[in-house]
Amino acid sequence: MGGVYSKLASTSTWAAASKWQKFALVNSVSHLVGFWGPNVLLFIVAKYNLFLRYKIQKTSAPAAALVKDAVIQDLLLDVQLPLLSYIFYKFLSAWSKQKRARRKNEDKPKEDNAKPLGWAGLEFDDASRPSTWTTVWQVAVAYLGYDFMFYWAHRFLHSKWLYKTIHKQHHLFKTCVGVSSSYQHFVEEA
Repeated sequence: MGGVYSKLASTSTWAAASKWQKFALVNSVSHLVGFWGPNVLLFIVAKYNLFLRYKIQKTSAPAAALVKDAVIQDLLLDVQLPLLSYIFYKFLSAWSKQKRARRKNEDKPKEDNAKPLGWAGLEFDDASRPSTWTTVWQVAVAYLGYDFMFYWAHRFLHSKWLYKTIHKQHHLFKTCVGVSSSYQHFVEEA
């Protein structure tokens, strides 16, 4: 993957793109590869009845209209993704802009060799770069924190009022297919 990025980064189009455009492109490509790639494979498996002996619900399939609705909803979200990426990028980069502005206004001379890295403006020099162990445990804690939050948020969505008004759409699929994972009310997408 590094080779693909190196070739892309050396093009004049990539150099001329703004940071948010690069962020939106990477976000969209990640979604394309991570969501649509597996869904195309799952579609092929279902269409040609591959691996039937491993299928739990061998004879049932969701209604074609429901699958079509889910695909259309997902495609509409893909069209909106660059705009959402722009808003998200501006939100995430606001803090680093404030930090850089504060640094410029400081009276004391700057002695560190820290350079901003990445779109978030994170700054590390060799001495302050986190160790591999620190990175591993922080990613693990972040994953557990996300899982904890997702579990309780999903349980909350199963409360009587929220289920009836918002979350029920997600459970219209009685047979699981790939696109059913993101078939949800627009409030849940936010």
